[in-house]
Amino acid sequence: MSLAIGDDEDGNAIMYAEGKQGFGVYAIAFNDIDIDEMIFISESLTEILIHAKGIEKLVNL
Repeated sequence: MSLAIGDDEDGNAIMYAEGKQGFGVYAIAFNDIDIDEMIFISESLTEILIHAKGIEKLVNL
């Protein structure tokens, strides 16, 4: 199960999902929506927005 929460304005969806690293925020290319291709960003939006954990992954997609 996943829930899209946004995009990066460069062809990637940002979503909450259950992936290889557990539940968290993942990015995936719109042109290749394959669960095995998801990139783990952080455990939560709070971790990204408040604690800057995973922000470097999000910026460098």
